[in-house]
Order: sequence, then C-alpha cells, then structure tokens
Amino acid sequence: MANFSYEVFSKVVERGTLAKAAAELNVTPSAVSHSVSQLETELGFPLLIRNRTGVALTEDGAQVLPIIQSIQNLEEQLTQVADNINGVNTGRIRIGAFSSVSTNWLPTIIRRFKKRYPHIEISVVQGT
Repeated sequence: MANFSYEVFSKVVERGTLAKAAAELNVTPSAVSHSVSQLETELGFPLLIRNRTGVALTEDGAQVLPIIQSIQNLEEQLTQVADNINGVNTGRIRIGAFSSVSTNWLPTIIRRFKKRYPHIEISVVQGT
C-alpha cells in the first residue's frame, strides 16, 4: 500500500470532499478518487460513502483512519530523526491566530524564521 494513498484518504476525510482534498494535494479529483478506490481494493472493503455533498466514513473506514494517521505520524517522525542525524532541521509548525495578527505581525516573523529554518513547513489558520 502506497503512502500517498494514506495521505489522500486522510485528506479526503479531513476536507470532506474529493475536490477539496484534490485542491490541497495539487492533484485532480479523479486522481484522488482513483487513489481512494485503490486503497479500498487493497484493504478489501469500502472506506468512504460518497454522495453529492461529500463523503462520510464507513464503519470500517472509521476503524482504519486512526491506524493510517498513526502510520503517517511515524513516517514523519522517522523523516525528522533522519534529517536531524544528517544535520537538517525539518518539521511542521501550525499556528492559529486572529486575522489581524496573521496579517500584521506574522508575515515578518515567518519570513525571518524561514530564512533561518528553510526546511520547516509553516501553516497559519486564521480565526476571528
């Protein structure tokens, strides 16, 4: 089973639709659908219920999701350990901030941080 299929499945569940997951993964919705179908075939059971408004987890999908997420987390940890051993600082930072903070303060701070740690991914979620 391919790691990309795990990422696609997790992203579809997180975003609620194939189209939103595809946009975030920079692939086509048909590629997302194919990847999920392939994972379902490999596992031998449906993971998602597809309808016009989006997707929902099947009971089996709900059982499998935490395991897939654990595998993804372990792979990320392995990559970080290997990068640290090789002298590369990597990782992922998620910041939640008010809109005013994320537009006024964070851009400068993030720019400075990215110069010092270019391999660390930063994502900002704006709230009200």
